[in-house]
Amino acid sequence: MSTAVLDAPATHPTVAALRRAQSVVEQIKNDQPQQFPEAASVGDAVRQGDIYIQLIPDVDKAPMLYELATPSFPMQLAEGNTKGSRHCLAHGDGVTVFQPVARDSDAMMQQLAKQHGLTAADADWRTKLNNAEWEIRRRNNFNADTATGAGIVFTQDARALLEFAGPIFRLEKPNTVTHPEHGDWLLPPGTYRITYQRTIARDNTVARVLD
Repeated sequence: MSTAVLDAPATHPTVAALRRAQSVVEQIKNDQPQQFPEAASVGDAVRQGDIYIQLIPDVDKAPMLYELATPSFPMQLAEGNTKGSRHCLAHGDGVTVFQPVARDSDAMMQQLAKQHGLTAADADWRTKLNNAEWEIRRRNNFNADTATGAGIVFTQDARALLEFAGPIFRLEKPNTVTHPEHGDWLLPPGTYRITYQRTIARDNTVARVLD
């Protein structure tokens, strides 16, 4: 590799450009508060470490695979007790929170069954749920895209969605998602969903990224 630039004087054009770039980078602090754009559109998202904060359509009741929650505040948005997991919604004034149900829990299965007119009071309701899902796939020639397009959430899809699902919160007033390392995000009123970052592990499975 040529050392011409490395050995060049500070007045060399390339050296001067590199130093200007270095100066700009050094002024960028990872812990600076940032404002979620007031003009953001539904679907827009920002990242804070290993979580995404996404603006979603407004909800007035628990969406599919979620349930109403009454957490304490500041509310931690990611599981764990490490410094990196301390993504917290600052206050609960004017906040409605929906937490995802646990994977493979009765709550998850009952919500899936409800799509097919089944309840836990029905005899063998889990078996009937499996049969209903199989029948929908059969009618769609086992085409997953066509079956999902019918608006039905299947058990295997629910498991995958919940693997990386965080809470949904509806803000009537401005709020802040704080973090000790990545900088705070200032959020205007709206409805937001937390999703956890994912990566491909060495064994080709999809795994959650942890700070």
